[in-house]
Amino acid sequence: TWLAAGATAVGVGTGLPTHPEELAALFADLAAYPAASGGSPPRAPEPGRAAPDAGPVAAPRAQA
Repeated sequence: TWLAAGATAVGVGTGLPTHPEELAALFADLAAYPAASGGSPPRAPEPGRAAPDAGPVAAPRAQA
Protein backbone atom coordinates (compact mmCIF):
# COMPACT_ATOMS: atom_id res chain seq x y z
CA THR A 1 0.00 0.00 0.00
CA TRP A 2 1.09 3.59 -0.35
CA LEU A 3 1.18 3.94 3.44
CA ALA A 4 3.59 1.05 3.89
CA ALA A 5 5.71 2.25 0.96
CA GLY A 6 5.86 5.78 2.35
CA ALA A 7 6.66 4.58 5.85
CA THR A 8 9.36 2.30 4.46
CA ALA A 9 10.90 5.19 2.54
CA VAL A 10 10.79 7.37 5.67
CA GLY A 11 12.22 4.58 7.81
CA VAL A 12 15.35 4.13 5.68
CA GLY A 13 18.26 5.74 7.47
CA THR A 14 16.20 6.87 10.48
CA GLY A 15 16.30 3.69 12.56
CA LEU A 16 12.54 3.23 12.21
CA PRO A 17 11.21 -0.21 11.31
CA THR A 18 11.00 -0.74 7.55
CA HIS A 19 9.75 -4.31 7.24
CA PRO A 20 5.99 -4.67 6.65
CA GLU A 21 5.63 -7.01 9.64
CA GLU A 22 7.35 -4.52 11.94
CA LEU A 23 5.23 -1.68 10.56
CA ALA A 24 2.06 -3.69 11.06
CA ALA A 25 3.03 -4.38 14.68
CA LEU A 26 3.89 -0.72 15.23
CA PHE A 27 0.57 0.50 13.82
CA ALA A 28 -1.29 -2.12 15.86
CA ASP A 29 0.44 -0.84 19.01
CA LEU A 30 -0.43 2.75 18.12
CA ALA A 31 -4.05 1.83 17.42
CA ALA A 32 -4.31 0.02 20.76
CA TYR A 33 -2.73 2.86 22.77
CA PRO A 34 -5.87 4.97 23.43
CA ALA A 35 -7.84 1.90 24.53
CA ALA A 36 -5.04 0.70 26.80
CA SER A 37 -4.42 4.07 28.42
CA GLY A 38 -8.04 5.21 28.70
CA GLY A 39 -7.63 8.10 26.29
CA SER A 40 -5.42 9.77 23.76
CA PRO A 41 -1.98 10.90 24.80
CA PRO A 42 -1.88 14.56 25.82
CA ARG A 43 -0.52 16.88 23.15
CA ALA A 44 1.52 19.94 23.89
CA PRO A 45 -0.30 23.07 22.73
CA GLU A 46 1.17 24.88 19.76
CA PRO A 47 2.79 28.23 20.54
CA GLY A 48 0.11 30.91 20.74
CA ARG A 49 -2.70 28.36 21.03
CA ALA A 50 -4.58 27.04 24.02
CA ALA A 51 -4.43 23.38 24.92
CA PRO A 52 -6.73 21.25 22.72
CA ASP A 53 -9.28 20.70 25.51
CA ALA A 54 -9.23 24.25 26.88
CA GLY A 55 -12.43 26.09 26.08
CA PRO A 56 -13.78 29.49 27.08
CA VAL A 57 -14.54 28.19 30.57
CA ALA A 58 -10.88 27.32 31.13
CA ALA A 59 -9.69 30.82 30.19
CA PRO A 60 -8.74 33.03 33.13
CA ARG A 61 -11.27 35.75 33.87
CA ALA A 62 -10.37 39.35 34.62
CA GLN A 63 -11.18 40.38 38.17
CA ALA A 64 -13.47 43.40 38.49
